[in-house]
Amino acid sequence: MSDLPLKLRTVLKERATIGSLHLEIEQVSNDGTKKRAYKLHDGQMIESVLMPYEDGRRTACISSQAGCAMGKFYMDFAQLYED
Repeated sequence: MSDLPLKLRTVLKERATIGSLHLEIEQVSNDGTKKRAYKLHDGQMIESVLMPYEDGRRTACISSQAGCAMGKFYMDFAQLYED
């Protein structure tokens, strides 16, 4: 992005990493809720949940920390929605 100031581009290049996610786990419940676990380039995992509503709205919850001590949370949460 050449429209960003050079100083900001330099700082971003030094401190930020842009990578891709690898989908490791996806579970879909009867109500259409989708739970996913993604692996990052360094092996850490992050999770997301997409919850649909009857009126067409959706709510997305996305973990903001990789390597959280509550790593077991995703699997425990997903079991709440299993048949």
